[in-house]
Amino acid sequence: MNRIAPETNFSGITGSMVAAVRIGVWSATVVAVGYLLVFLPNIEGVSITVALAGATLGWRSGIAIGAIGEGLYSLLNPWGPPGVFLLIAQVLGVALLGGVAGFYQKVFPGTTLLHRLGWGLVGLLMSIVFDVITVLSFPLLAGMEKVSLTTILVMQIPFTAVKAAVNTVLFFVAIVPLRDKLQVALAQSLFRRVS
Repeated sequence: MNRIAPETNFSGITGSMVAAVRIGVWSATVVAVGYLLVFLPNIEGVSITVALAGATLGWRSGIAIGAIGEGLYSLLNPWGPPGVFLLIAQVLGVALLGGVAGFYQKVFPGTTLLHRLGWGLVGLLMSIVFDVITVLSFPLLAGMEKVSLTTILVMQIPFTAVKAAVNTVLFFVAIVPLRDKLQVALAQSLFRRVS
């Protein structure tokens, strides 16, 4: 078992190095959690993982983790990578979620029931935004010139409803306690004090 000797000097580690490592680890976690639930239709772990990253590390890191994590998750899809327009829509949608989660946490950092309801609302709205963005990319991907976007959006409603309901409940129940535990863990981490 490798252990870091107590006398090890970490004085050369900078804040940007720690930030890069955290973004890398969180992005890998997004991919791993995403694939844990890949066989359950319309139920996914990417959203809550990215929201936790944004809530824990801030909106800038949330955007980076959302973009990198979703980009890797989509490109490494076992059924094949998405078309370019869909990939762009997926990456933008999840990056936006990471940014919104970080912003919400900064503006509303509490743990009250009202705060939890706000997190549920974030889960609901961002699920809808993501699905609308990705569904609207479909006509571009498929080369459809004259297609009824209304028809495509209406056909998506049952799938979006399930995903939005699950994310609403998950965000309401899990974000606050997990965020609090992660913030304590980060405060106690090896690299808590960097130059």
